[in-house]
Amino acid sequence: MDTINLLMVLFGIVSVCVGVYELVKKTVVGRNVSASTPEEIKKFSKVDATTYLVEGVLVICLGFDKYLPFMNNSIAPIVIFIAIVIMVIYNYRMAKKMLSR
Repeated sequence: MDTINLLMVLFGIVSVCVGVYELVKKTVVGRNVSASTPEEIKKFSKVDATTYLVEGVLVICLGFDKYLPFMNNSIAPIVIFIAIVIMVIYNYRMAKKMLSR
């Protein structure tokens, strides 16, 4: 396993851990939510945690591309990268919609 793949797996594991932490604590990590109410934060924490979990799993799949059979073709990494970008955009839009600024 080369260095880039190892870093992707490590970032994926950290992302999954942050997602689980947000689900358990019902809080938001790494975002300024001082202007938001606790109800808004609890609602958004589910969306944010899900985003962290999905992105973490997808990044881990990118890191283990040599060991996963479905990652051996040329289109799978592109589809996973597009899915990660879509999740980031979805998280940003939901934050704008659900949290007060």
